[in-house]
Amino acid sequence: MRRTKSFKQHLYERLQRTEEIADYVNAAIEENDVPTFLMALRDVADAKGLGKVAAEAKLNRENVYRMLSDQGNPRLNSLFSVLFVLGLKISVEAVDRLQTVEPLATVETKLLGGTSDPEQFQPTSGQSERINYECTVPANDEPLAA
Repeated sequence: MRRTKSFKQHLYERLQRTEEIADYVNAAIEENDVPTFLMALRDVADAKGLGKVAAEAKLNRENVYRMLSDQGNPRLNSLFSVLFVLGLKISVEAVDRLQTVEPLATVETKLLGGTSDPEQFQPTSGQSERINYECTVPANDEPLAA
């Protein structure tokens, strides 16, 4: 009897709520790395069903798969379509020119409605190819299977 679940399975369960999705994507944006942002969107699309997201966004599934890869370079209208389907939008804010801020850091995802305060995703350090996110879920007293 398996008492643990994979990270992806846990992540996909968490990414069913719009608030969780926004926190996850915002954590990726804070990395100031476009591939990390695109891969976070890919995780969300996979959690929701990439084919379903593509269909609702009126985009080709293969194109969505490709644009949300670490090598992706989506068109702005395609990105907005996917974000809308996921219940997100991008907003831009002014930056003090005296501060040194990476361009991606000025973009922030916002929820389309909803105000709850979900558990936060924290980026782990030491990941070069793809950022791995840990969640701050309260510890369970039950021992984990080895």
